Amino acid sequence: MTGAYDIEMNVSGIRDNSDNPDIGMNGDNNAVDRGDKSGGKMAIFFPGIGYHKGKPLLYYSIKLMQQYGYEIRDVEYHDMPVGIKGNDDLMRKAGRIAFEQTCEQLGDIDFTEYGDVVLIGKSIGTVVLARFAEDYNIDARQIWYTPVEETFNYAGRDVIAFFGEADPLSDTSVIKEKAEHTGIKLHTYPYGNHSIESGDVCRDTGYLHEIMKLTEEFVLRKTNKELH
Repeated sequence: MTGAYDIEMNVSGIRDNSDNPDIGMNGDNNAVDRGDKSGGKMAIFFPGIGYHKGKPLLYYSIKLMQQYGYEIRDVEYHDMPVGIKGNDDLMRKAGRIAFEQTCEQLGDIDFTEYGDVVLIGKSIGTVVLARFAEDYNIDARQIWYTPVEETFNYAGRDVIAFFGEADPLSDTSVIKEKAEHTGIKLHTYPYGNHSIESGDVCRDTGYLHEIMKLTEEFVLRKTNKELH
C-alpha cells in the first residue's frame, strides 16, 4: 500500500496556548522568542494535512519542547488538493506542494545559528521534514509520528519513529522492514490507527503517555550529553 497520508484539510492550531508566551493566540508561528540564538535550540513542527498542531501528538510535543526551552516554529499548508485518499497522483501532488511551502516558510532560518535543531512531523509531514533536512544538509534530529513508506527514502542519521500497527493507510510489514533496513528505531502500537489511537480512551492515553515519555528521553539525550 502506498501514500499513507492524512486526508483532511489543515485547520486551526493549538486550542489552549494562553499560557505559552512563545506562540500567539492564533498559533502564529512567527510569535516566538527572537533573543540570542547563539548555540540556541529550535524545534520545527511539520503537520499532516488533517492532523494539525492542536491534535494530541503535536499539541503535547509542542508543550514538551517549550518545557525544555526550544524556540518553536511550525509549517502550515494551504491550497492542498482534496479527495486524495487512494489517489496516488494527488498524494504525490500534495507532497510536492507541502515541500514547496515548507521551503518558503523556513527560508529565513539560518540553521548555523542553532546548536540543537529537532524536526518533528506527522504523516506526510515526516516525508517533508526528512527531505528538507536531506536536501538542505541540515544537522537535525528527527521525530516521526506515523511515518509513511516514502519517509524512509530520506532516512536521517538520528531518528525515532512511532507507528500504529492498525494504520489503514500504510502496510505495517513494509514500514517495519524499511525501519529495520535503515536502522530507524521504530516504536509500534498494536491497535493504533493513523493517529495512533484505537478508540479505547484508557489505552490511547497510555499510548500517548508512552510516546511523550520516549520523545522526552530522545530530546534530553543530547542535552544530557552536553552537560557532561
